[in-house]
Amino acid sequence: MLNKKGFSLIEVLAVLVVMSIMSTVAVPVITNIVKNAKTDVCHSNSFELERKYNEYLNIQGTFHTEVRFLEYKEQFFDEICPSGGEITFRDGRVICSVHGEEDYSDEVEENGVPFL
Repeated sequence: MLNKKGFSLIEVLAVLVVMSIMSTVAVPVITNIVKNAKTDVCHSNSFELERKYNEYLNIQGTFHTEVRFLEYKEQFFDEICPSGGEITFRDGRVICSVHGEEDYSDEVEENGVPFL
């Protein structure tokens, strides 16, 4: 009887092929999940900043200026966009330079349920 120790070349190649196929499928999926998560975090943070800044303006009885917005943003919010986008305030809206002006807070599906 021959003493067989270890794996044959065919077995090793089969494992490598299966692992490469799995990584080919998994990497784009995971990358897309991370991208969507960053977009969702940015929209959520932008919406919260917009709501609180407008509330601040109403309480103070003052109007928006770029300097006032930058001071408020630096004082109360650390990082709004996880992708490092530039946050601005135009026409009563907080806008990210990376994720655009899309508004997901008002989306409603066909059955009338808000999209979260």
